[in-house]
Amino acid sequence: MNRFTYLLPVLVVLMLGACATTPTFNEIEISTPKQPEKASIYVYRPFAMYGFSTSPYLHIDNDKCLLQENRFLLFQVKPGVKKIETKWGFFSRPMGTKDTSQSLTVDAGKTYYLKFSLMPYRSAGSPVLNSEGFELKVLEENQARIELADFHLNKCKS
Repeated sequence: MNRFTYLLPVLVVLMLGACATTPTFNEIEISTPKQPEKASIYVYRPFAMYGFSTSPYLHIDNDKCLLQENRFLLFQVKPGVKKIETKWGFFSRPMGTKDTSQSLTVDAGKTYYLKFSLMPYRSAGSPVLNSEGFELKVLEENQARIELADFHLNKCKS
């Protein structure tokens, strides 16, 4: 057999993998029309060594979304007070984390950026998480847009 015979399966797998990618933040910003009657909420999670293999579910209104590292979620919601719930699966829960619920008041036509981070700290020489185990922080648009530029969209299941 020639070299091409060995290379063909590798090329096919790489090409199929490229087809499965989701759009980046910049691509979504360009292609998603603004809805003036709704608020946009971007939630993203940068990579971190601590807890890298675990992913919580975020619930806003009727949307349930898995928040993976180096990914972002986009929620387009009606204005008002939104309850943001973070729920961990039984086997995907890092030690010290717990399910939580936070509120965010959103206005029509505005965009909000939330950054999710696991929050380890040291106690007696070993990493331990703070009371919830993570932080969900509202960021300024300029900082969030820089951090989000190359992140890919995670699609939600309603």
